[in-house]
Amino acid sequence: MGYILERVRQYIEISNALEIVRRYFVINAFDGAVTILGAVMGAYISGINTPKALINMGFSVSIALAMSGFTGSLLMELAERGGEVKELEKRLFRKLDNSLITEAHNFASLVAALVDALSPAVVALTATVPFILAYMGIMVMADAFKASILITLTFTALLGFYLGRISKTRVWLYTAAMVGAGLLTAALSLMLEGAFHS
Repeated sequence: MGYILERVRQYIEISNALEIVRRYFVINAFDGAVTILGAVMGAYISGINTPKALINMGFSVSIALAMSGFTGSLLMELAERGGEVKELEKRLFRKLDNSLITEAHNFASLVAALVDALSPAVVALTATVPFILAYMGIMVMADAFKASILITLTFTALLGFYLGRISKTRVWLYTAAMVGAGLLTAALSLMLEGAFHS
């Protein structure tokens, strides 16, 4: 066990995996929040108000986000890091196929892909919980819509707060920017309803 932990520590140090994971987490969790918010708003303005339909939608969105995130991130990271290894091989005049460097880059690519897949999917699934409660008869659909929207906006606020803490500057500015993007998504969706009903 100690050997595995030490190996992982080396991989993280060589590949700078923590910084990459942090970046992927924020970007893709935000994507998940805005995507599910748009889907929920679309269902609302379309008059889709059965819990089962919203649950199916939430799970489908989560699966799509996870598949897109994992595949796109893994292929991009492998391609980019593979290029870095090739450049390093040219400078060192030797192959690095089974080296610690190559293993570290492959490890970082896989971890980044998993974070890229899970972060938006978890956000989308969490925003689907109110509709599951509505399906169970614990919550009415009107409240489920409100709760789902509130959950997504809360996620955007937390992500903005986190970015502000990282930047060590104006936390409120990052928080406001992230929440503002979510509110703009909801507002544009409502404007679409008005446009098609006019």
